[in-house]
Amino acid sequence: MGLSNKSILIYIAGHGVIDRLKRCCLLTSDSNEFEGLPFNDIFDLINRNSHPDNIVVILDCCHFGIKISPTRNNMFWITATSDDNNTNNQFHENLLNYLNNNSNLTIYGLLDYLHLHGHIEQPYASIQANKIFYITKIKNETSNTTEINNYFLRKRGRLRTAYPINISFHQIFDQGLYISPIIKNGEKEIKMDEYLTAYSTKKSYLILGNPGVGKSFLSFLLQKRLVDLKYTVISLSFQEMNDLLFKDDGLTDNENIQIKKIIKEATTNKSDRIVFLIDGLDEFVEWDNYTSFLGKIAENTGVIAFSREIEYENKISKYLPDTEFDEILKVKKWQYEQEFIHFLALLLDRQYINKDKYENILLNAKEFQEQLITPLHSRMYIYVYEDDSKSELSIINKGGLYSSYI
Repeated sequence: MGLSNKSILIYIAGHGVIDRLKRCCLLTSDSNEFEGLPFNDIFDLINRNSHPDNIVVILDCCHFGIKISPTRNNMFWITATSDDNNTNNQFHENLLNYLNNNSNLTIYGLLDYLHLHGHIEQPYASIQANKIFYITKIKNETSNTTEINNYFLRKRGRLRTAYPINISFHQIFDQGLYISPIIKNGEKEIKMDEYLTAYSTKKSYLILGNPGVGKSFLSFLLQKRLVDLKYTVISLSFQEMNDLLFKDDGLTDNENIQIKKIIKEATTNKSDRIVFLIDGLDEFVEWDNYTSFLGKIAENTGVIAFSREIEYENKISKYLPDTEFDEILKVKKWQYEQEFIHFLALLLDRQYINKDKYENILLNAKEFQEQLITPLHSRMYIYVYEDDSKSELSIINKGGLYSSYI
């Protein structure tokens, strides 16, 4: 039993004492209090480590309700006792009962169950988390589809954004630190969830957008949702796909061998449960040697490709015309009164900026709203005004924004 592939559950059942320095210490059965390990030392190591994204700690020990050093904002811990009570078997038994008798397991559900069936002050919980942690029972065997999906989710989820939230895609998703993108089909605006509801692998899509508009994170959101819908999702750059198909590089990595096989089969065999998410058409450097393989794959599987709009119109369309796709979609630009203000409020709510900075940024940002049309430029602007050393710099255009940001 564990959490998700990007979270860790730490469960400790053992002896706990308070030493002469009033520290909570873990002991083995044959130890004395002078040989104990202060748990604050463990917490300090956890707080300094940037991975995993989320951590849950359950302490089934005496005394560990005592206040522990501050934890990072994606950590959750539950103890069996308050600081002046010893533990007994009731906490342990209730913990097992909840895990064995519930199919939809969450940390908050566990906490409610323990409170309902506990006594005195058991259990004691310190909530430092900002999301619900879902617990899943890990099967002994995983399917090939699950392995492939997990591989690409880990790979894609490690991508990071620019300051002031220099964190991974996984962390942004888990903390809800994003504005759900709007996709435009002509003049019609489509929410991402509506787009996915109508998704079919019988169609191929090209999604265009300006630099910094959030195409890469949109592809990650689509990837997670399509995995939830039980598709096998292959998320690659166009360059990676080309290399896997046509370059004999003596692959030894098991995942890449499987992926190469899937790509080759997709050029000849139909499958309505495979989707290729292809990022970076505009970063491909070998268009003169392009062999039209994408059209063949799109005939047999689902394809969603991403490119910068200007690069596609000026160059790529000569090699990959829009007739290769069933629909051409565009990512909507941000607006100051909507997405920017909403995003700024999210940063305040998650304590990435304080109240004074929030009000200062909000007061000055309207003057530069023409520059705040993408998530990238909005983050850059917030950094400039969140940094006191740069707050007086003039930002009159994108060039000035980039200069101030650097």
